[in-house]
Amino acid sequence: MIETQTSRIEIVPHDAALGASVSGVDLRDPLDDEALALIRAALAEHQVLFFRNQDLSAEEHLAFGAQFGELCADPVASLKGSLKRISYIEDTEERPPAEFPWHTDLSWLSEPPAFGILNARVIPDSGGDTIWVDLFSLYDALSPEVQQQVRGLKLRHRPKPHYFETVRVHHGDEITDRLIAENPPVEHPLVRSHPVSGRPALFLCPLYAEFITGLSAESSASLLASLVDHLDNPAFQVRWQWQEHDLVIWDEASTVHRALGDHYPRYRRMQRCAVSGSRPYFREDS
Repeated sequence: MIETQTSRIEIVPHDAALGASVSGVDLRDPLDDEALALIRAALAEHQVLFFRNQDLSAEEHLAFGAQFGELCADPVASLKGSLKRISYIEDTEERPPAEFPWHTDLSWLSEPPAFGILNARVIPDSGGDTIWVDLFSLYDALSPEVQQQVRGLKLRHRPKPHYFETVRVHHGDEITDRLIAENPPVEHPLVRSHPVSGRPALFLCPLYAEFITGLSAESSASLLASLVDHLDNPAFQVRWQWQEHDLVIWDEASTVHRALGDHYPRYRRMQRCAVSGSRPYFREDS
């Protein structure tokens, strides 16, 4: 029997709402069509895939990501004429962890990323876990009355003012003003039909959420608060304790995530890229 890439791959679901560990593959090597199809199917089913012992250079990381689609350019770098596709998250004693609230990356774009990919380069001896939430299961767990209420609503997404202030400090007025002008607030459906399966997910991003359109300020704040509360429920989560050279790829359309900052002041360095996505939509027949 001839051994193939696919025959060596093992996928083990986690005992959690989402997530699976994948072994038997070296992501420095290109995936053949069958292996790529297997991993794509596993990602669609489990939403987050975890790979241990993947020591990828920046070039290898980008090559892996490009197998899933066109890679996203950093919005600021693009305005400066850069083709930058890779970035780093570095936590130091001088630069504490951001500890962003629950989010899906760049939801303030008209076409947010489809997948996020992180490779752990330096990991502290403790702390710094990342948690993902299953937005399919969260929507399914809502009462029929609340499901009916949120279907068809739209949530306005926009970066917080601090983001633009930081860009202005580091990149100047011209780049910041163009970034604001070319990225006005966007309205995405609060319930999103998944672009592959069509399954409905609660497309909720507290980091960038401003308000639900069409509701009073009070009603919007009350509904958002009640929905956001569900994100902290461990029944909808998977938590990952990083080891050096772990690689994780996740579906941005059906999850939110956040990284814990409890490793401070220890050093942590993560290498990341993202795969371009499509404009979110909702169909009642999904």
